[in-house]
Amino acid sequence: MTGRDIRVLLVDDQELVRRGFAALLSNEPGIEVVAEAADGSSAIAETWRTRPDVVLMDIRMPGMDGLDATRAICGDDRLSATKVLVLTTFALDEYVYEALRAGAWGSCSRTHRHGCCSKRSPPSPMGTSSSHR
Repeated sequence: MTGRDIRVLLVDDQELVRRGFAALLSNEPGIEVVAEAADGSSAIAETWRTRPDVVLMDIRMPGMDGLDATRAICGDDRLSATKVLVLTTFALDEYVYEALRAGAWGSCSRTHRHGCCSKRSPPSPMGTSSSHR
């Protein structure tokens, strides 16, 4: 990083969850919550509007879900500086694998006792290596 704050967009359909994450992250030095969104469509629009460094994206939401929004954000080269971290209740479920295949940088489990985020490499097609942003 260049010494500036890490800019974060929070995406979750539950307002209470967004408020909780916003409160926690806003108290961390070097992190700025720049916007919140309640669904995938709003997440894409807010990503374009605010150009965050990180999108903390819930996977399961009504309307456009986090998987489709992750595909849209990660699949757009003009947003390549933005990393998506998916938020899920389960540490390793099929939704997480799908999000990683869609370009997500990693996953965060809501139920992990330390609240850790872990970077995972997406599965390579047919066993070949692939670059990952």
